[in-house]
Amino acid sequence: MPKTLRTRTPSVVYEGIDSASPADRLRDALGLVGAVGTDVVLGPSNPFLSLAPILDIPELQDLLRRAARRVVAVSPIIGGQALKGPAGKIMSELGLEVSAAGWARWMNERYPGLVDVWVWDETDQVAADDLRAEGMDIRTTSTVMSDPGRARAFGDWLLGVCGSAD
Repeated sequence: MPKTLRTRTPSVVYEGIDSASPADRLRDALGLVGAVGTDVVLGPSNPFLSLAPILDIPELQDLLRRAARRVVAVSPIIGGQALKGPAGKIMSELGLEVSAAGWARWMNERYPGLVDVWVWDETDQVAADDLRAEGMDIRTTSTVMSDPGRARAFGDWLLGVCGSAD
Protein backbone atom coordinates (compact mmCIF):
# COMPACT_ATOMS: atom_id res chain seq x y z
CA MET A 1 0.00 0.00 0.00
CA PRO A 2 1.49 3.38 -0.97
CA LYS A 3 2.21 5.78 1.84
CA THR A 4 0.54 9.16 1.80
CA LEU A 5 2.66 12.17 2.60
CA ARG A 6 0.86 14.36 5.09
CA THR A 7 2.03 17.88 5.65
CA ARG A 8 1.07 20.42 8.27
CA THR A 9 0.72 24.14 7.72
CA PRO A 10 2.50 25.89 10.61
CA SER A 11 2.00 29.33 9.05
CA VAL A 12 1.33 31.05 5.77
CA VAL A 13 3.86 33.62 4.54
CA TYR A 14 3.52 35.83 1.46
CA GLU A 15 7.06 36.53 0.30
CA GLY A 16 7.50 39.93 -1.29
CA ILE A 17 4.17 41.27 -0.04
CA ASP A 18 5.83 44.31 1.55
CA SER A 19 7.08 45.50 -1.82
CA ALA A 20 3.90 44.63 -3.75
CA SER A 21 1.53 47.32 -4.93
CA PRO A 22 -1.96 47.30 -6.41
CA ALA A 23 -2.07 47.10 -10.19
CA ASP A 24 -2.97 50.35 -11.95
CA ARG A 25 -6.12 48.75 -13.42
CA LEU A 26 -7.26 47.78 -9.93
CA ARG A 27 -6.65 51.31 -8.66
CA ASP A 28 -8.66 52.64 -11.61
CA ALA A 29 -11.50 50.17 -10.99
CA LEU A 30 -11.66 51.06 -7.30
CA GLY A 31 -11.68 54.72 -8.29
CA LEU A 32 -14.80 54.05 -10.38
CA VAL A 33 -16.37 52.15 -7.48
CA GLY A 34 -15.74 55.14 -5.25
CA ALA A 35 -17.19 57.57 -7.78
CA VAL A 36 -20.39 55.55 -8.08
CA GLY A 37 -20.62 54.57 -4.40
CA THR A 38 -21.15 50.83 -4.77
CA ASP A 39 -20.25 47.82 -2.65
CA VAL A 40 -17.27 45.52 -3.22
CA VAL A 41 -17.79 41.77 -2.74
CA LEU A 42 -14.98 39.50 -1.48
CA GLY A 43 -15.05 35.76 -2.06
CA PRO A 44 -16.15 33.16 -1.39
CA SER A 45 -12.46 32.39 -1.78
CA ASN A 46 -9.83 30.61 0.26
CA PRO A 47 -8.90 33.21 2.88
CA PHE A 48 -5.24 32.14 3.00
CA LEU A 49 -4.44 31.36 -0.62
CA SER A 50 -6.69 33.82 -2.47
CA LEU A 51 -7.89 36.72 -0.31
CA ALA A 52 -4.94 37.40 2.03
CA PRO A 53 -2.32 37.64 -0.74
CA ILE A 54 -4.45 40.41 -2.23
CA LEU A 55 -5.64 42.14 0.94
CA ASP A 56 -2.15 42.11 2.47
CA ILE A 57 -0.78 44.28 -0.33
CA PRO A 58 0.14 47.61 1.27
CA GLU A 59 -2.42 50.29 0.40
CA LEU A 60 -5.10 47.86 -0.76
CA GLN A 61 -7.18 47.85 2.41
CA ASP A 62 -7.08 51.64 2.47
CA LEU A 63 -8.11 51.78 -1.20
CA LEU A 64 -11.05 49.45 -0.47
CA ARG A 65 -12.14 51.43 2.57
CA ARG A 66 -12.06 54.70 0.64
CA ALA A 67 -13.68 53.36 -2.53
CA ALA A 68 -16.39 50.96 -1.44
CA ARG A 69 -19.66 52.05 0.07
CA ARG A 70 -19.45 48.74 1.94
CA VAL A 71 -17.23 45.67 1.76
CA VAL A 72 -19.33 42.50 1.61
CA ALA A 73 -17.55 39.20 2.35
CA VAL A 74 -19.00 35.79 1.41
CA SER A 75 -17.93 32.91 3.65
CA PRO A 76 -16.07 30.03 1.99
CA ILE A 77 -16.92 27.83 5.00
CA ILE A 78 -20.33 26.16 5.17
CA GLY A 79 -21.43 23.89 7.98
CA GLY A 80 -17.91 23.59 9.37
CA GLN A 81 -16.13 22.77 6.13
CA ALA A 82 -14.87 24.30 2.93
CA LEU A 83 -16.93 23.32 -0.10
CA LYS A 84 -13.71 22.74 -2.02
CA GLY A 85 -10.02 23.30 -1.61
CA PRO A 86 -7.79 23.34 1.47
CA ALA A 87 -9.26 26.29 3.41
CA GLY A 88 -10.70 24.08 6.16
CA LYS A 89 -7.48 22.08 6.48
CA ILE A 90 -5.37 25.23 6.69
CA MET A 91 -7.71 26.76 9.29
CA SER A 92 -7.51 23.63 11.41
CA GLU A 93 -3.73 23.43 11.17
CA LEU A 94 -3.40 27.09 12.13
CA GLY A 95 -5.49 26.40 15.22
CA LEU A 96 -8.56 28.26 13.97
CA GLU A 97 -12.14 27.13 14.38
CA VAL A 98 -13.27 25.68 11.05
CA SER A 99 -16.59 27.47 10.75
CA ALA A 100 -18.08 30.59 9.24
CA ALA A 101 -17.67 32.21 12.67
CA GLY A 102 -14.00 31.17 12.83
CA TRP A 103 -13.44 32.61 9.36
CA ALA A 104 -15.17 35.90 10.28
CA ARG A 105 -13.18 36.22 13.51
CA TRP A 106 -9.93 35.61 11.60
CA MET A 107 -10.89 38.20 8.98
CA ASN A 108 -11.80 40.72 11.70
CA GLU A 109 -8.52 40.16 13.54
CA ARG A 110 -6.40 40.39 10.40
CA TYR A 111 -8.36 43.20 8.70
CA PRO A 112 -10.09 45.15 11.49
CA GLY A 113 -13.09 47.12 10.29
CA LEU A 114 -12.67 46.15 6.64
CA VAL A 115 -15.80 44.02 6.23
CA ASP A 116 -19.16 45.72 6.73
CA VAL A 117 -21.54 42.92 5.72
CA TRP A 118 -20.93 39.20 6.13
CA VAL A 119 -22.74 36.64 3.94
CA TRP A 120 -23.04 33.13 5.31
CA ASP A 121 -24.87 30.04 4.16
CA GLU A 122 -28.20 29.42 5.86
CA THR A 123 -26.71 26.21 7.30
CA ASP A 124 -24.85 28.45 9.76
CA GLN A 125 -27.94 30.40 10.88
CA VAL A 126 -27.56 29.66 14.63
CA ALA A 127 -23.95 30.88 14.73
CA ALA A 128 -24.97 33.91 12.66
CA ASP A 129 -27.66 34.77 15.21
CA ASP A 130 -25.04 34.61 17.99
CA LEU A 131 -22.68 37.00 16.21
CA ARG A 132 -25.50 39.32 15.18
CA ALA A 133 -26.14 39.74 18.90
CA GLU A 134 -22.55 41.02 19.13
CA GLY A 135 -23.27 43.63 16.45
CA MET A 136 -22.06 41.92 13.26
CA ASP A 137 -24.17 42.46 10.14
CA ILE A 138 -24.56 38.87 8.90
CA ARG A 139 -26.94 37.95 6.08
CA THR A 140 -27.80 34.31 5.44
CA THR A 141 -29.10 32.53 2.37
CA SER A 142 -28.27 29.45 0.32
CA THR A 143 -24.76 30.22 -0.94
CA VAL A 144 -24.04 26.84 -2.54
CA MET A 145 -23.87 27.39 -6.29
CA SER A 146 -24.16 23.77 -7.40
CA ASP A 147 -25.91 24.50 -10.70
CA PRO A 148 -26.60 27.53 -12.91
CA GLY A 149 -30.04 28.13 -11.41
CA ARG A 150 -28.73 28.21 -7.84
CA ALA A 151 -25.79 30.38 -8.92
CA ARG A 152 -28.17 32.85 -10.56
CA ALA A 153 -30.45 32.88 -7.50
CA PHE A 154 -27.50 33.57 -5.20
CA GLY A 155 -26.17 36.25 -7.55
CA ASP A 156 -29.56 37.96 -7.69
CA TRP A 157 -29.86 37.80 -3.90
CA LEU A 158 -26.34 39.21 -3.47
CA LEU A 159 -27.08 42.06 -5.88
CA GLY A 160 -30.11 42.83 -3.72
CA VAL A 161 -27.90 43.00 -0.63
CA CYS A 162 -25.48 45.28 -2.45
CA GLY A 163 -28.33 47.48 -3.64
CA SER A 164 -29.88 47.87 -0.20
CA ALA A 165 -29.34 50.97 1.90
CA ASP A 166 -28.61 49.04 5.08
